[in-house]
Amino acid sequence: MNEINESTTFGQSKYIPRYLKQFGNDMHKADINQQTAFKKRIKENHDSKKIKMLLGRIEDMLDNQKSSNHLTTAFFGIMSFGFASLMNYSINPIKEIHAAGPYFLIIVTLIIVLFFWGKTVLDEKKELNELSRYKRLLQECLEELPEKKSKRRFLKLTNKYRTP
Repeated sequence: MNEINESTTFGQSKYIPRYLKQFGNDMHKADINQQTAFKKRIKENHDSKKIKMLLGRIEDMLDNQKSSNHLTTAFFGIMSFGFASLMNYSINPIKEIHAAGPYFLIIVTLIIVLFFWGKTVLDEKKELNELSRYKRLLQECLEELPEKKSKRRFLKLTNKYRTP
């Protein structure tokens, strides 16, 4: 994923997590103070309608990510079956070269498959954690917004009836 250096406006944003990173990066690793600062910046720059739009898109991304997880497992299952079939036919020619050759081939192949599978799973987990944290923080922003408006309304009303 390419990072952008300049800030993107709300209307120009295409990938919502990248847009939200402008207001706070790595929120899934951030402490409470950093998350509070993130929420403050979001509330300063967006109204409730925009926050709801961001939240909806994050929820859609989470749903899509969760629903496509089985595809990764299926891909590596098919790939493992292919490697096993290939090794089944290549064991005898490799045995003629060296007796331990097939075992070496199997170990190297398993290490490669496990490495790529592990990297894929960890990347997906990181993205799910990040999206989940952004979702939670946007929900908290929405919950805090009405309080802010009602306090302003209360202050306006009290100032209106206050005698000079």
